[in-house]
Amino acid sequence: MTPLPRNRADLKFVFSEGVSAKIKQINFIGNKVFTDQELLSRFNLNVDVAWWNFLADDKYQKQVLAGDIEALKSFYLDRGYLKFKVDTTQVSISPDKKGVYITLGIDEGEPYQVKDVKFRGQLIGKEAEFESMVPFKDGDTYNGSSVTALEENIKRVLGEAGYAYPQVRTIPEFDDENNQVSLVINVEAGNRIYVRDIRFTGNNSTKDEVLRREMRQMESSWLNSKSIETGKNRLNRLGFFETVDVQTVRVPGTDDQVDLVYDVKEANSGSINFGVGYGTESGISFQVGLQQDNFAGSGDRVGISAMTNKYQKNITLDYRDPYWNLDGVSLGGQVFYNEFEASKAGIIDYTDQSYGGTLTWGFLLMN
Repeated sequence: MTPLPRNRADLKFVFSEGVSAKIKQINFIGNKVFTDQELLSRFNLNVDVAWWNFLADDKYQKQVLAGDIEALKSFYLDRGYLKFKVDTTQVSISPDKKGVYITLGIDEGEPYQVKDVKFRGQLIGKEAEFESMVPFKDGDTYNGSSVTALEENIKRVLGEAGYAYPQVRTIPEFDDENNQVSLVINVEAGNRIYVRDIRFTGNNSTKDEVLRREMRQMESSWLNSKSIETGKNRLNRLGFFETVDVQTVRVPGTDDQVDLVYDVKEANSGSINFGVGYGTESGISFQVGLQQDNFAGSGDRVGISAMTNKYQKNITLDYRDPYWNLDGVSLGGQVFYNEFEASKAGIIDYTDQSYGGTLTWGFLLMN
């Protein structure tokens, strides 16, 4: 601390970092069902890490230890130990501050079997569908990952029905005498959410209609999470954008309306190629091609290619409109011109000229 005039002072903090402390030992107290090695295999923190194991770490980090403890809880929950808990966590450091010793006191408890699964709350008439998704039969061992997956599936069904912010919580009711548990799944669907407006940002050259026609979520209808994701995937498949992100933005002053905002980052959607070659018969040949998959931001594909050498010339124009009508029928075609002078190719003296075109339609098989 350096005193300064007018009752002030400068403070200077001086640190001596030293070397990072490495984990010397991780001990478990109270585990009877699983060995120390089985539990340690779930940890990112470890002792004597091999050089080839890039995921493990032998340097002590408080945040990583907290994550490892959560992974340990999930390991036991997936095997039915609903009442597993970590009683104590002791971290001690050696006198030279280079080694860390970790001791975890755990209470494994007993494995529980699922007695039954019940639903309550706002089921919006889908109780039968929810019941069909239950992964347990009577007598199955409880599995925490399966319960989490069931909750996510219920949220997905609710999201597809317009309930964008559901709350799903599983409440266990224990029968300790028989080591059984009844699962009560409480469903709070909340308000059904409607889409007021769909907006696009980042499409500086691509027209709004090119993006809008890929949407499967309609404005003024209830929000459907599956349709929103389908729209995002369809925009990605166009090939016009590097990234596509979507956000739901609540409409101020309402509790049942949102706006959808698709944010895109445009990519190069065209290509150009040029080639020069030489042949003993054909002489010097030139090739050039230009293709634009999003011509003038319309989503239409336009291309031109040409080739010329000593005895041959050709040029081809290509066009395709992927949305010729509202039913998704595409229209495309080519116009070509070829010229071949046989005498210059060392054949009989004649000249062949051909020109024409093709017309193609495409019809949706899957939408």
